[in-house]
Amino acid sequence: MGVWRGPLAIVGVVAVSLLNPDRIIRLVSRFDIADSLPPSTGGTTSWGNKLKDMGLRYHLGASFVVVVSPEEPRDSEWLASVFRKNTDVFRTIVFEHGALIFRGFDVPDALSFEKVALAVNPELETVYRT
Repeated sequence: MGVWRGPLAIVGVVAVSLLNPDRIIRLVSRFDIADSLPPSTGGTTSWGNKLKDMGLRYHLGASFVVVVSPEEPRDSEWLASVFRKNTDVFRTIVFEHGALIFRGFDVPDALSFEKVALAVNPELETVYRT
């Protein structure tokens, strides 16, 4: 009877995720190596300044979450427009931190949310099945 290696495999996965969390994200996501972005030379200030120029403020909710909110009231049309014009900035934040949360925007219903989502990725499905 052989030695069960399950716990050893779990320890290995945890060690890899601690040493190189991007490797785990790439393994379980749809992004491939061509989608990776080099780390920005300016760190958070490079995209932080761009967010400020867009009229947005941010704070780090955790090491892997950036919370973005408007400096003044903004609606879903404005947010969709910002996404279309600044995809590279938001993409850089996602690759550096892993997640973005948008708070404080007026997105009143599902249709408005869908418009914002389509601005992020125009190839999203627009027909839903139950």
